[in-house]
Amino acid sequence: MSQRKHILFISSWYPNRNSPTHGIFNRYFAEAASIYNKISVLHVCSDSKLEKDFEIIESQEENLNTIIIYYKKITSAVPLLSQFLKKNRVISAFQIGYDKIIRAWGKPDLIQLNVVMPAGIGAGYLSKKYNIPYVINEGWTGYSPEDGNYRGFLLKMFTKKIISRAKIIMPVSEHLKKAMMAHGLNGDYRIVPNVVDTDLFVSKKTSTNELTGFLHISSLDDEQKNVSGIIRSFAKAVQINNKIELNIIGEGKDKPLFENMVTKLGLINKVKFKGLLNKQQIVDAESSRFCGVRVGERELHSL
Repeated sequence: MSQRKHILFISSWYPNRNSPTHGIFNRYFAEAASIYNKISVLHVCSDSKLEKDFEIIESQEENLNTIIIYYKKITSAVPLLSQFLKKNRVISAFQIGYDKIIRAWGKPDLIQLNVVMPAGIGAGYLSKKYNIPYVINEGWTGYSPEDGNYRGFLLKMFTKKIISRAKIIMPVSEHLKKAMMAHGLNGDYRIVPNVVDTDLFVSKKTSTNELTGFLHISSLDDEQKNVSGIIRSFAKAVQINNKIELNIIGEGKDKPLFENMVTKLGLINKVKFKGLLNKQQIVDAESSRFCGVRVGERELHSL
């Protein structure tokens, strides 16, 4: 068996005290990787309530050594000055976190960057300064034409620079790979889907007659997840099969919009908003009634 490597996970999205489910799939990826390697997690994010420049939170759980650096949010009436100050503060935060990781767990053999921007600036800085190669795991839909949020000179400039230096690029799907390459983001691509805990989420063979409902789990951001499309499609599906239900798990800024839509479509008894649930709560609450069926927004929208 090959020697365990020390991998530094740096994620643009990662659960923190301001957003406890933000980028939760990146944490699951880190947990899975920790089975085979030593994993240190470094996450940097702003906190508008922070009075000092930086706050460092360290934890060790699930085989993960985690350091989260919160930095005081930059406020300036001059956009360019704000961007400059923010970049400097972010780099300083990554340096603080890296120094602590070095002292506690040694120098990493590899950096894994999860979602290129904005954490790619810190990952690229550490990679160049300490001569550590990095790979990229990408799950942002902004590259796709359906989303269209990959725009702007600075975003494109930094993204191309960071991707060009990556040893391997690991998008979560073939569709995302093609979308990235369509923007000229070339490299050594390997498809690595999001991690699923198959001990908890067990696939079951279910006939159409046994189907009782659908389950959607997301951050409830309509631009990203098309939850409104799911609800409209579900309304049409109910006309065909009045026995089905839709449970929506998660919290987000667009939740009031979806609740209002459910009311207008007369689906109050068919669509339930469950709020935030952890993995075990999802399994306990849904597995007996939903036959293990979990449908993403694209599949249900096509009904």
